[in-house]
Amino acid sequence: MSTAKALTPRKTLRQERVTLPIFECYQEGTDTNELAGLARGGQKLGKLKKNYYEAVKLLVELASLQTSFVTLDSVIKITNRRVNAIEFVIIPRIEHTLQYITTELDEREREEFFR
Repeated sequence: MSTAKALTPRKTLRQERVTLPIFECYQEGTDTNELAGLARGGQKLGKLKKNYYEAVKLLVELASLQTSFVTLDSVIKITNRRVNAIEFVIIPRIEHTLQYITTELDEREREEFFR
């Protein structure tokens, strides 16, 4: 056998700014050993090939899911870092700035009141 009969082209699925790879399995070409074997040997070979192809399809689907999980895991980690940066850095800075502005405005108001 010089070429593979089961191929897995790569497609992508775009979900909310995340590109997930999708692998699908399909057969290419015809079975050259269709009539091989004597006394039901060909039937057994055919059944074996069918079971093998089904196993390959399941493995390709599993690989596609695993790749999607790894990609989503990294995207979730990046998103969590952004959320933490907003929650623990940006929001406290803005609150501190608002407090400073409020204090300055109150101080100006008191100065104008005593003039």
